[in-house]
Amino acid sequence: MTDIKTVEREVEAMDEKGRIEYIDNLPLPEEDKARIKTMVLGGGIRDSLTGLYTRGYFLAKVEDEIARFMRGWNGRKRAFRIQSSLGMIDADHFGDINGNYGHTNGDTVLNQLGCLARDHFRDADIVGRYGGEEIGVLFPDSGDYRALKALERFRERVPKELSYTFDNINTGERESVVVTISGGLAPMQDVGELRILHGERGRDLLCSAASIDYNCPIFGPFGSDEYRKYTGMKIPEIVYCINNIRDTAREKGVYLKDILEDEHCRSVLARDILIGRADKALYMAKNNGRNRVEIYSPEF
Repeated sequence: MTDIKTVEREVEAMDEKGRIEYIDNLPLPEEDKARIKTMVLGGGIRDSLTGLYTRGYFLAKVEDEIARFMRGWNGRKRAFRIQSSLGMIDADHFGDINGNYGHTNGDTVLNQLGCLARDHFRDADIVGRYGGEEIGVLFPDSGDYRALKALERFRERVPKELSYTFDNINTGERESVVVTISGGLAPMQDVGELRILHGERGRDLLCSAASIDYNCPIFGPFGSDEYRKYTGMKIPEIVYCINNIRDTAREKGVYLKDILEDEHCRSVLARDILIGRADKALYMAKNNGRNRVEIYSPEF
């Protein structure tokens, strides 16, 4: 499959007619060409304000990367062949910018924050506008150390390049505004639920878990060496992950039994759990004083 980012770079300087001709000449099935046209020509791939990838495109790429990441899991060796991470970024006190200086200036900040993010991260990284002033960064083939360093450098860069003088709409005074960000990072290898939600062994584990008491699932299928070897986790970790999968599914109105036969549901659930971990680290950074980056630590 031709990568959307590659197509987007190739057609960036073309007019609409040139873009259509380029896509029509790609060696792809017609349905794939139609999908690419919708994303590239219809504006479905880029957020109009920030220039970052749209939420929908970003979420789809997170699902793809989780699947690729889990294909690299070797249960026998309890090791991953690749490492990937997900980061979440949020502009600190952004509501105050809108409230004190107006939404037009707030949009200016978001636009330039998006431009800075596009310039800062690697071409291989997927940077999307998750919602409001929150930005997601998917780091393929990057473990916690490299991804954390990239987020920290971005955090240090933002206040140096995003400083303004705005009129306060409440007082009429000219005021200096320096933008800072907080960030959270979730390395995929530290999110045990991903190992349970992907693969046949994980599906068997979910089937077994769906029929027992969640309050005391210490024995039975959880005690077998097979599941411990497959997940690379100890029994309390497996219990925690199974409970969290169940709770997350129910919050979305989906029962665990309903997703056992639906691979897409499992993929979406894995995606949302990973994002939840990165968000947890983000709000830890905010609670610890903002203008900092925190990394998710497993509960076990």
